[in-house]
Amino acid sequence: MKNSELKNLGLQEMELKEMTSIEGGALIGGDPTAFLGGLLGAVLGTVTAVAGDAGTFVNKTLANVLKLIMMQ
Repeated sequence: MKNSELKNLGLQEMELKEMTSIEGGALIGGDPTAFLGGLLGAVLGTVTAVAGDAGTFVNKTLANVLKLIMMQ
């Protein structure tokens, strides 16, 4: 959107210093370590869950393949 379009919507430009000094203008209260900690925690949780699911899938697949081989 162009600046003129944003101004028609009642929005105004702000500098970075203004955004961090206004309540709600910074990422997670303005504390970068809290933001990074939350982000890394979420990523780690997701990776752990995916790895666990992948491990379960591989184990079940190998068990089924071994059963199939033993039947012949």
